[in-house]
Amino acid sequence: AIVNANGMGEIPVNFKAKENGTYTLTVSNSLNSQFSILYLIDHLTGANTDLLATPSYTFEAKVTDYESRFKLVFSADGNDNKIENENFAFISNGELTINGTGILQVVDMLGHQLISRQTTSVFRLPTSDFPSGVYVLRLINGDTVKTQKIVVR
Repeated sequence: AIVNANGMGEIPVNFKAKENGTYTLTVSNSLNSQFSILYLIDHLTGANTDLLATPSYTFEAKVTDYESRFKLVFSADGNDNKIENENFAFISNGELTINGTGILQVVDMLGHQLISRQTTSVFRLPTSDFPSGVYVLRLINGDTVKTQKIVVR
């Protein structure tokens, strides 16, 4: 499928756990010379793994997880606009501030989506709305996906 994708795109990666436990997906090191970007997106946790920098992804899975949990985002022609991982959110004075336009998704580490809403420019949320923990933020604007992890204390 990747060969027929004109050098860039997305493909689903289906995974079905035979039993509850820890699993690792690994890619071949030979892909480094074939792709300029190769990301594995975990729809359940919001994790966004650069498989060219870290060629494996370890995760917890249950037999009840949906099979279309993952997708690969790739480019073989140097078009690296698809995934941007610059910081777009910060916590200050009890507020989570999001800088950017698009659909904001906030996912907890159990994979539960807490927020999904359109943002424009600067968007603020009080951190008192969140229990202490680690959250994954995704800001989706057209073909650009920005992902960031935050810690609320």
